[in-house]
Amino acid sequence: MSRSRVRVVLAGAGHAHLRVLGRAGPLRAAGVEPILVAPPAFHYSGLATAVLSGALPPERAVLDVAALAARFGVPHIAGKVAAVDRQARRLCLSDGQELAYDAVSFNIGSVTDSGGDLPGEGETWPVKPLSGLAGLRARLDDHIADGVSPSTMVAGGGPTGFEVAAALAGRMERAGLSPRVVILRRSTPDWAPGRALERLSAALQSRGILQTSGEAASRRPGEVLLSDGRALPCDLLVLATGLQAPTIVGGLGLDPATTRLALESLPPQVTLAFSPYTPGLQDWINQARARGHEVLLEVPMEPEDYPENDPGPFTLRARAQPVETVKRLEWILSRGTGYFGILNRMGERFVKSPEGMGALSGALRSRGLAFIDTGIASTSGTAEFRASANQALDTVLVPAAIDESLLRVEAAALSRGEGLGIAQAYPLSLRQVASWAGQIEGRGFQLAPASALARIR
Repeated sequence: MSRSRVRVVLAGAGHAHLRVLGRAGPLRAAGVEPILVAPPAFHYSGLATAVLSGALPPERAVLDVAALAARFGVPHIAGKVAAVDRQARRLCLSDGQELAYDAVSFNIGSVTDSGGDLPGEGETWPVKPLSGLAGLRARLDDHIADGVSPSTMVAGGGPTGFEVAAALAGRMERAGLSPRVVILRRSTPDWAPGRALERLSAALQSRGILQTSGEAASRRPGEVLLSDGRALPCDLLVLATGLQAPTIVGGLGLDPATTRLALESLPPQVTLAFSPYTPGLQDWINQARARGHEVLLEVPMEPEDYPENDPGPFTLRARAQPVETVKRLEWILSRGTGYFGILNRMGERFVKSPEGMGALSGALRSRGLAFIDTGIASTSGTAEFRASANQALDTVLVPAAIDESLLRVEAAALSRGEGLGIAQAYPLSLRQVASWAGQIEGRGFQLAPASALARIR
């Protein structure tokens, strides 16, 4: 009697899944078919600060995931899971293809809790994902080449913040420069015995690493602004402010059940944004418009940690030629009709590119389309029909945290006359927003679609 094989998809190449690769032979013998879906490179956390300090070259901390999978005979798909259809047991990948599974395991690491999107202008480097630390090391090397020890601030008073601060100081010391590093902590550290922390702080201070209390609120060139109004010198801001699980589902359409929940539970004043990789996209747009919703189309843009974090094959790239940017945008816009504008999907690096934003703005203007951004392009000088969100609603997936974010939108409306919040397509987020929307008029607010806030810039 033959026994059917069980397909197990390993999403991500974290430590646990790398161990599973080594056991692929016994798994296959037991009737299990492992398939790995992950970026082609894995940045090993155990060597991250060694690279940052200059003790090791960056390539020493990168594992070749494709080669490891091939060594153990495990099929490898270079990419990421964008959505999970649990009913149909299918995964939608970042490039739009679908993959059936019997079981799926996620070992996708973490991202910095703040997300790295501190408002303002200035260099900000989250410690996660780890691929970003290679970029931070390169910026340190640029300063060293100029003979300058940059004023560096590490936001976060936990073990990671202390370790990163020591590594940054080590890089300066190896170059013969005096470190200028400050650890910005919200409260007195309590993650180790008091005497041990005292000795650690004294050792760090002897190397030029100081500590101060406060919380980073925004950036401007050469300074970080704290929540209490102080401004401190800062050329490089490193965020080590805790970790959270990264987003898997980004926009509507990829998960049919979640999309139906949005259509059935949210009032028509709530604008809905759809992924261009959505199967049957036009049908979903038609259903949304029939229920009175405005529609946006998500446009994937290059994030800071690209290509490890890859929004898909038609991502707008920061260094692409304008003609290539427009070509990719045209493909995205051709996926459907009936939307009034676009919403960025990621894009922290792309929005810093004058050439990229110029090509995007020109293409949108010629088509009469608006650009609603998640807050990452609020200081952009482009001149298309624009609005910027001032609150991400669900960076913490807890009902009380989402409710607090919604109250911040109300506070913005009171102080500025308008507020714009953006949520991801999580069932919890949709339920909290729907509940809030049903009560807001009773508190004297008027719910309006995103187009009501868009203006020519």
